[in-house]
Amino acid sequence: MRMIWAAVTLGLGATAPAQDTPALGAGNHAVDVAIAPPATPPTFADEFSGRTIDPAHWRFDTSRNRDGWHNNERQYYSPANTPANARVEKGALVIEARRETPRGADAGGQAYTSARIVSARPMGYGFYDIRAKLPCGRGIWPALWMLPPDGKWPDAGEIDILELVGYEPDMVHATLHTGAFNHARARSAAGR
Repeated sequence: MRMIWAAVTLGLGATAPAQDTPALGAGNHAVDVAIAPPATPPTFADEFSGRTIDPAHWRFDTSRNRDGWHNNERQYYSPANTPANARVEKGALVIEARRETPRGADAGGQAYTSARIVSARPMGYGFYDIRAKLPCGRGIWPALWMLPPDGKWPDAGEIDILELVGYEPDMVHATLHTGAFNHARARSAAGR
């Protein structure tokens, strides 16, 4: 699986803050028992402690700018070295969406710019420790998700680690998509 970040501010591999004792009998949108982090050191961590986004770890995805992105996204994803949209600031990756006309030769009439970065190598299965500060507002959709490096969606699968849909500001979604269970088929594992 490759990690994909879009329109989100985050830091990977940082220690998670202490949590309150979880309540038992949590609902569908809450956790009833926290997962203990692994005791071994991570195989990959990017603390964004340098001055720029490390191209050895991340690449900028601009592949569908001219044709348009899935889910009717209305932004143009900027290439590397566009600090207005993606930069390292005070030990955090900052991805910023802006209302502006893109200047790229591959622009497709968008009215917004942002950035979309993808891990340079597959991450695989394991424990992911992510701190993210998400913007909130109608029309935005910050997300962090994992896709396999090849295969057709949704048959190859997708793990949405987090998505904040702008019209639901108090809910962060985490979703698994498969060929059998996905929104395109109007089927979920819970509501077969």
